[in-house]
Amino acid sequence: MAHDTPTGSGVRVRRPSAPSRNRCRKCGAFVTPQFARVFGNNVDEVYGCFTCLEKRAVRRGAARVGYE
Repeated sequence: MAHDTPTGSGVRVRRPSAPSRNRCRKCGAFVTPQFARVFGNNVDEVYGCFTCLEKRAVRRGAARVGYE
């Protein structure tokens, strides 16, 4: 999803909307803000999700630090 941003010349520029907040940095899958808050690091970045990691690895912290 992108947002239109007006510029001084009247031209609208499309910029992406915070993809890192809603995406796994390992596989690119969508993650909810709640998942990022619970399983991500201190700034809600996720380095693994249920799509690319086993549930056991996510529960043990692999989504937070990027290792299994």
